[in-house]
Amino acid sequence: MNIDAARFRRAEVLFHAARALPAERREAFMRVECGDDTDLHVQVAALLAAADAENAGPATNLLERAGSESIARDAEAQNGRIIGTWRLLRPLGAGGMGSVFLVERSDGVFRTQAALKMLNPWLRGSTSLERRFALERQILSDLKHPSIAALLDGGVTDDGLS
Repeated sequence: MNIDAARFRRAEVLFHAARALPAERREAFMRVECGDDTDLHVQVAALLAAADAENAGPATNLLERAGSESIARDAEAQNGRIIGTWRLLRPLGAGGMGSVFLVERSDGVFRTQAALKMLNPWLRGSTSLERRFALERQILSDLKHPSIAALLDGGVTDDGLS
């Protein structure tokens, strides 16, 4: 079956999200996320089955490699963008749910750098994944330990990205 880049990204995101869940919760997650899109459900289920059969072997590596290249291109396009008081300098890392950028203050009040994590834009509209990302942000804000990164800021961009 031939799929376009946006559909591939959606399948990739669902694959990674489902793979992170315990096996017994995957099917319920897929029913919610895929809705009436039977083809998408079948594609992601096939990827999960292949990954399970290979125990994180070639099917996963191929998907991760292709998806990582796509995510990296999208992240590179963000360089220089201003979000709140932060300017995105360059991507530091990318994965299934988000991209992390090196940022610096852009308002001139003082100089500092930090890391900024954003939910990947193609996840917009996936209520359960947006909730999961918001929960991750809240958990990090509650953690106070010298060996854990401190949360400096959080929120949603003007164009609706977390």
